[in-house]
Amino acid sequence: MFKKLVCVLCAVSISVCGFDGTFDIVNKDVFAATISEDEYNALVSKAQSMKSSYNSAVKKYNRGSIGFFDSVNSDNAIKLLKKGINIYKNNKTLKSKSYLKAVDKGDSVSAALKDSTSLENMKKSIAYIKECNDIRGKLGLDAFKVSDELMAQAQTNVNYAAKETDHAKDFDTAENLSWGYSDPFQGWYHDEHKWLNDAIKAGTYPGIENMDMYEIYKTYPAFFAKIGHYFNVISKTYKYTGFALVKGTKYGNGIAYSQVYTGVLDRGIMDFDKYEQRFLDYYNPIVNTINEYESLMNQINSYEVEQFGVGKKITKSKVTYQITSKTTAVVCASKKNAKSVKIADTVTVGGRTYEITEIKAGAFKNRKKLKKVVIGAKVSVIGKKAFYNCKKLKNVKIKSVVLKKVGKSAFKNTHKNIKFMIKKSKFKSYKKKIKKSGTSKKAVYKKF
Repeated sequence: MFKKLVCVLCAVSISVCGFDGTFDIVNKDVFAATISEDEYNALVSKAQSMKSSYNSAVKKYNRGSIGFFDSVNSDNAIKLLKKGINIYKNNKTLKSKSYLKAVDKGDSVSAALKDSTSLENMKKSIAYIKECNDIRGKLGLDAFKVSDELMAQAQTNVNYAAKETDHAKDFDTAENLSWGYSDPFQGWYHDEHKWLNDAIKAGTYPGIENMDMYEIYKTYPAFFAKIGHYFNVISKTYKYTGFALVKGTKYGNGIAYSQVYTGVLDRGIMDFDKYEQRFLDYYNPIVNTINEYESLMNQINSYEVEQFGVGKKITKSKVTYQITSKTTAVVCASKKNAKSVKIADTVTVGGRTYEITEIKAGAFKNRKKLKKVVIGAKVSVIGKKAFYNCKKLKNVKIKSVVLKKVGKSAFKNTHKNIKFMIKKSKFKSYKKKIKKSGTSKKAVYKKF
């Protein structure tokens, strides 16, 4: 049983059916460490050689449909999505522009998936066009053709519709909207077809069995508002389509869908099969590269956990270290009541020695009793807010000569007269890095 909400232009379909929420990107399985050391070294070498292509693939993936449209020079689609201008109406700002918040910003994968322009959402949308064409094929109707512009229209529309539960009305194309169905064609086609047949059998709307879509719209507008989506799906007038979906509505499974239709478009039109293949030619290499690299790293990480203790924590002399690789460890915490701390150059665990290369973000944050710190010779990174709000911290000696980064607010809210002892050879560059991290203007810097 489906509960219905109906607006003048579109039936809002709400179902309790679930959406699995899964996407094709990145296999997160953890692999058992059953490989030899030689195999491990080979995996590390391969991962290193793939790192650049992996980073490039992630960047493309996070650009979503903008990256795809860029790759095929679809300027009009990009103008709609990236600039938010209506190329059909004197470049006016789209009503839906403010809803395109995740477009082409290089966000994380999880953030990108929340926008209709994500590659995963576009892939699923193309699959829905195939379903629509399968329905039309069984009725002896021509398959809809597809264009980048219409796909972009649907993407702008559905971002708006997911939040506002309404049509944005930016374009002159016809549009079906649905909220909450696990399959929108269950509502747009199957349910509405049944309602039409039931009405014909019941004689509720005299003569409707002999009317076309326009005649039903003019004669029985209220009923047409319930079944108009069905006629869009089976229309002989409309020849071209675009489709989009996004998770973000409050109804049913949380998915909103938009399909746009037109019979008038003189550019960028492609047969569905060709369009789908063009998209997959862009999508598959990206996802395959990401999955291959992630698979390598999962195997590498699993081996390192088992063989090198990666992830294991150990506390020595009030400082907690965490092993991060075959040869390195980081400082991740300290005892809260520590007054003086010395960060070692190395730490030995299970007979293996690890260099201490980093002080993690927030490692000593809010240590109210901490007054003195010695930073080891191997530390190359002091993380964000590493010593934030250590108000009694007055003496810091930096033995390292490999320090590359001091994170934001690393020494903010420490003692106003804090003194830094810095190696003579690194004094100028380290002083600059430390000052940028938010130290007191009265801080003192000394060479040793």
